[in-house]
Amino acid sequence: YSNGALSGINWERACSAELIFSDGTEGFAINSGIRIQGQTSTDPNWKSPKLSMRLLFKNEYGPSHLEFPLYPDSSVHSFDTLVLDARLNQTWIHPWDLGQRIRAQYLRDQFMNDAQIVMGHLSSHGRYVHLFLNGLYWGLYDIHERPDEHFHSDYLGGVDEDYDVIRHNPFDVVSGSNNGYNEMLTIARGDLSSPAQYNELKQFLEIVPFIDYMILNFWAGNDDWAHKNWYAGRNRIDGSGFRYFSWDAEHTLKNVLENVVLKNDFGGPTELLQRLKQNDEFLILFADRVQKQLFNEGVLTPKGAWSLYEKRANEIDPAIILESARWGDHRRDHHPVGGPYDLYTRDIHWVNELNRLRDTYFPFRTGIVLNQLRAAGLFPDLDAPMFEVNGSPQHGGSVWDGERLVILNPNQSGTIYFTIEGSDPRVEGGGILDGALPFSAPIVLTSDTVVRARVFGGSKWSALAEAEFKLNPGPRPTQIELDVSNWWMYD
Repeated sequence: YSNGALSGINWERACSAELIFSDGTEGFAINSGIRIQGQTSTDPNWKSPKLSMRLLFKNEYGPSHLEFPLYPDSSVHSFDTLVLDARLNQTWIHPWDLGQRIRAQYLRDQFMNDAQIVMGHLSSHGRYVHLFLNGLYWGLYDIHERPDEHFHSDYLGGVDEDYDVIRHNPFDVVSGSNNGYNEMLTIARGDLSSPAQYNELKQFLEIVPFIDYMILNFWAGNDDWAHKNWYAGRNRIDGSGFRYFSWDAEHTLKNVLENVVLKNDFGGPTELLQRLKQNDEFLILFADRVQKQLFNEGVLTPKGAWSLYEKRANEIDPAIILESARWGDHRRDHHPVGGPYDLYTRDIHWVNELNRLRDTYFPFRTGIVLNQLRAAGLFPDLDAPMFEVNGSPQHGGSVWDGERLVILNPNQSGTIYFTIEGSDPRVEGGGILDGALPFSAPIVLTSDTVVRARVFGGSKWSALAEAEFKLNPGPRPTQIELDVSNWWMYD
């Protein structure tokens, strides 16, 4: 810890790690290695005295794996390494930026991981702990996974050696080699308007996870990315494409007007995105994923995103009081750099920022990003259809046998085309699917039904509106017959 600027295996040391639960739940105790994690330094003139660390489970220290169900929502209970993340940016001890101290939440990075998971993809699970370092209270930490080769094989199968893992730029190889990554970039720098070129790229890139990853970072206004702060990995043996993972996403959820949609960082995911905009099939798929994640019950709607964020906020409240007690006075009383100085507390600073996000970021960010995506050619001007059941808006869910579904066109022009057997009414190349129907009359729902609909106007399509309607079992409440022959009436 005293040599925090030095990294690598030569600065790894033996330690004993314990997880203790206050409610008496059984934790763990294990001997392991430990090293400093990330670009941190013990020099208080530079960054932070509260350092992130990484536990490494190796035979030379003790067991080769930690066997413990650390994350209730994860299928993986065996770990090679875990990160003890102190957070550096947007914290009360940031050395020179008062704005970062005021914005301190200790939630942003893990929220981004959580969102990537809830969007349906792989990302780092995490949980918050109080850390005691050699018995001394050291503050609030997030103990989370690291998306390295061990992580990939644990979740996706195979062995560690099957995986290429890259981080921050094409030259920073965590595992395997960067040959496949560089080949992907070479293909992407060709003519992606060609279906053949696009199909070749899809052999190296998992397209749907990539799109959702980009949408998430655009929505969050991540302005310290993608020239760094990302991981990407693929199984080169089974031919899987690269998947990108959120990492160090602390510079997010700041300015509700932040626009990072046009970022184009050499060798990073933003370069891939800008080049993929040449391809019409990619653009319509991108629009479909925006429709899924930013509309109706999507993860990045105001309600969906705030619910996810608030869940984590509730998890560390009131634990944030102890972080204040340990580090809240650091820049005021111990190392006054980058004034003005303050005693940072839960009740004033942390709650104020939480309320700012609740009242001025989450309610408006989704609409702002939609306009940014439209301006960048990543979302069509034609709005997707909307669904009503018996005259009330309803995007899927439970219905009664015989209820009537209406598909609405929110645009001034265009024709709705739909299917009820799960097919996309649009075919590759932009044509209309044989069997897709123009909407003209209500649909009577008599069985479980998946409806897919788009608006077609001229040569342009809207994003896909998709909803599953499931019949309630039994009769409607109004159809229940009551036998009142044995009832008595009283005055």
